[in-house]
Amino acid sequence: VVRRGGRYSGGTNFRVRRPPRGKKEEEEPEMWAGNRKPSPAYLHRRKIEEQFDSPFIQPSGHRGTSRRGKKGHFALLDKYIRRVDALVPEEMEHLIKPLAWKPPGELSETTLKLTFEEDVDGKLLEEVTEQDVRRYFAPLEPQGVVMNFPNVETGAPQIFVNFETNEECREARSRDAEPLGSKGILRPQVRISRAHWWKKAQKWKAENAEALEGGGSDVAKPLITEAPAAKLLTSEEEDEEEEKEEEK
Repeated sequence: VVRRGGRYSGGTNFRVRRPPRGKKEEEEPEMWAGNRKPSPAYLHRRKIEEQFDSPFIQPSGHRGTSRRGKKGHFALLDKYIRRVDALVPEEMEHLIKPLAWKPPGELSETTLKLTFEEDVDGKLLEEVTEQDVRRYFAPLEPQGVVMNFPNVETGAPQIFVNFETNEECREARSRDAEPLGSKGILRPQVRISRAHWWKKAQKWKAENAEALEGGGSDVAKPLITEAPAAKLLTSEEEDEEEEKEEEK
């Protein structure tokens, strides 16, 4: 196709150029406005787009050919969010969560940790019994209690209490700073703890069963202020251990 007419001409006329005799008419490449050929990058990108039904499954090009923008840029994030909003109905938006998402401890855990001030009298702690801890949370009934579990870093004694459900655990959490024991002097801080700390406390209790023996839950347990010999694990290593235990 040949264009006729200048810049200031009143109109534009077109005529078809026929090939010479003896030659077959070849398919001319697609032309853009201004009689310019499309770039190879555009043709390659369009060829890839035709192979896939959805733009979300298209492979990305090498560095320098992608027009998505810099990784982590707010404009790219906004573009991704708008794409997700366009595909997901409003009734299902609350189901979109990261793969590594975990519910907060207040909504999933069943273990409480009782800690005391650093300058607390050790004799008062020795007088606290497991029965005192159970009365502290009455009428709720804990499933298990581990007395005087030493802090891994400081060796300060802690008390771990486990409940059957998360609802009971949250209700027991409201007893924070209430007096504990017969004298009512100790006022522990009650905090929610992760499940792996309850497992470590149970393991420590089994390993120190001989030292903790003293005639039942009504008798005070001796304080063991030595930190456990267990290796300190990072959060990623603790998640891996939990996954292995769940697989077993």
